[in-house]
Amino acid sequence: MLTIISANRLIDGLIVFRDAEGGWTTAAAKAMRFTSKEDLEKGLEQARADFAANKVVEIEPVELKEGPDGPVAVTMRDRVRLSGPSILQAQKAPAPPVPSEQNDVSI
Repeated sequence: MLTIISANRLIDGLIVFRDAEGGWTTAAAKAMRFTSKEDLEKGLEQARADFAANKVVEIEPVELKEGPDGPVAVTMRDRVRLSGPSILQAQKAPAPPVPSEQNDVSI
């Protein structure tokens, strides 16, 4: 059994992973890997304390398996979540030009 813990950070909704220092990281590669049910349960208890403190929501254990390039998530849902945002962050577009009086046409 190889498992990591994921959640969504409450302040911005980003997917985060429980790290070895007891915090959260957006990098799945830095996530603490649990190899026993007992250690996973301890990690989930700590994660639930962060839920109670309004730091994260949607705490989920993510089961991994060995792939050709390292561990990969077992389920498609978790593979998508581990690969990062599936949409680009909104870009600030420049404001449209303000019409000048010369270009103003009244009807």
